[in-house]
Amino acid sequence: MTEVEALALIPAYVDVAVTSFSLYLTLTFAYFTVAYLAGAHLTSFQAFAISSLYLVGSASALLCALINMQAWGKIKEQYTTTLDEFISWNVDFWLVYMPTMMIAGVFLGLYFMWNIRQSVTNDS
Repeated sequence: MTEVEALALIPAYVDVAVTSFSLYLTLTFAYFTVAYLAGAHLTSFQAFAISSLYLVGSASALLCALINMQAWGKIKEQYTTTLDEFISWNVDFWLVYMPTMMIAGVFLGLYFMWNIRQSVTNDS
């Protein structure tokens, strides 16, 4: 593979990773909205169901982003390109940053739902 081919392929992997992150953000904000607007009125099963769907969707988005970042990393590892000079293209950073941020967001969302439901239980 030439440098030009590698440079053409890397943005495709990055694009899919960013799209996966966008899906994660959409799921997270939808979950926060449901938790805030309806969390107090959900039955235990409904809260469990929506939380489970959120976990599965977020995990899928995270795995898709990781797979594409690893593929991008392999291309960078095997082929020298002009992108190697840019620190923002450091794959090792993104492989730690993205999962950490996404997992922290999931725990924050689950805690938010629990807190909303717990406050209703304590107010009753």
